Amino acid sequence: MGIEAGQYLADLDKEWPLQDDERSEGDDHLRLIKAVVKQTFPGAAGEGYSVPIKATELDLNNLTGTLGNVQEQIDSKPSDDDVVHISGDTMSGELIVQENIYTQFPTGANVLGFGITNAAKIEYGAIVYDKNDSKIHIKQRDDLTSGFATNVTLYAGKISVTSETGYNTTCSIDSDLANKYYVDLKFAESLTAGSEGALIVPYDPGRQYAGLDIVSTDYTKNLVRFVYNSSDQSATISQTGTASDGLFDTIITSKYGHVSVTSTSGLSTNPTSSDHLTNKEYVDSVSGKAGADGRIVVEHWYGDDYSGVIIEDGSVDAAFFAWQKSTKKLAIIQRGNGQQGSPDTIATFSDGVINVTSANGQSTAPSDTNDLANKQYVDSQIQVLLNTVSSLKSRLAALEGA
Repeated sequence: MGIEAGQYLADLDKEWPLQDDERSEGDDHLRLIKAVVKQTFPGAAGEGYSVPIKATELDLNNLTGTLGNVQEQIDSKPSDDDVVHISGDTMSGELIVQENIYTQFPTGANVLGFGITNAAKIEYGAIVYDKNDSKIHIKQRDDLTSGFATNVTLYAGKISVTSETGYNTTCSIDSDLANKYYVDLKFAESLTAGSEGALIVPYDPGRQYAGLDIVSTDYTKNLVRFVYNSSDQSATISQTGTASDGLFDTIITSKYGHVSVTSTSGLSTNPTSSDHLTNKEYVDSVSGKAGADGRIVVEHWYGDDYSGVIIEDGSVDAAFFAWQKSTKKLAIIQRGNGQQGSPDTIATFSDGVINVTSANGQSTAPSDTNDLANKQYVDSQIQVLLNTVSSLKSRLAALEGA
């Protein structure tokens, strides 16, 4: 077969030399074995180990998986003072974490988190998650003899600020985070006499309404409401008179330059004082009554033939100022004695002509030089003149014949 070649133990064939190999090649095989052993275990000088190896198979197997010099790896490890053990040890100095720290609930535990303590392990503060209420609590203790003074709770998209020791949660600087109690307190203070400034309510485009409510002490009734309605861009001030039926008695709405006054509970909106604000219904009901100042505009309704203004004397219609659509005439009508019945004097304006008549048969003869007369009076005066002329002519003829 010849002499095999190799440098390390793995290169040797355990079946060589064969039984029928030449005896003269035996020394060659021995020299090859020595060379391979020395090459595989060179030792410090390269000629093989110079001292006996006392490590057992298990000792050597414990080095399996090492990636470098074992001593160098041991020397690079932190000292025991710098190592935090899993349980029952304390770390001093800074803890720097490059990524994340994960903690898991031990079996049967409901609260898990981190605490800031003194040497006696009395907490100054803590950050914990409580499985009982599914909330995160950030707690701070003012002193070591009482419970936690401040508790900030995170849950369901909300932040709650409370005090477990009954301390006042009133804020002292502008950057303090306040709870609902403090906000409600300061809002109530802002409504006291002499307070200055304005309360701003941000409008949420995703909602139809935004505004303020003044409620009863038991929070069950809205006494006054100031609301902006995005659907019609109106602002409404509502007031509940009795605060018992749930309906707003008075509603003032501002929209597109108009102000309307209405009542949802059926109460009368008629004003009772000269400084009361009222609605169109009341103004229409009193339009044209005695004592009204200024000009009154009356809209003509297409379904009616007449429209105009009536002047009343008590319960009696004393005068009319009317427009008749069918004849397109304007009439001024006056009752001479103020009694119900036919009008005494009618002045009609139409097509540039003024017609003065009497509907109750009274004479329209003027009694003053400034009186306006109708055709009947003028014709009667002309007829009197004609009769006088005729009489004079007859007398003149008689005189001439004599």
